[in-house]
Amino acid sequence: MKHRAFRLAGVVATLVLCLASVSLPATAGPEDRLDAIEKRRERIERELEDTGKKTQTLKGTISGLDAEAEDLQSGLDELNAEISELDGRISEVQEELELAQQRFTSLTEELLDIQDD
Repeated sequence: MKHRAFRLAGVVATLVLCLASVSLPATAGPEDRLDAIEKRRERIERELEDTGKKTQTLKGTISGLDAEAEDLQSGLDELNAEISELDGRISEVQEELELAQQRFTSLTEELLDIQDD
């Protein structure tokens, strides 16, 4: 019976030691807990600051990309206007060419008529 009691006491002592080592922060003194909380708070503040810096950097990058996109759109609008102008000029040249071809055909016919006479 004593043997079982000692054995049970040994098992209980082992369990207590295991639980104490696992939950040491919970059983730590108030100062240790306050230190741990303060360190966590400082870490979180640093992470927030880093996140804020990254956010500002990304906002700057986005603003730069927006400005670049506006410049590109402006350039594209100018190119489209030039293309429209060139299309108009091509149409005019095609009309002039058709008139010149008609005139050439007419003159060729007149020349052939003169040669036939």
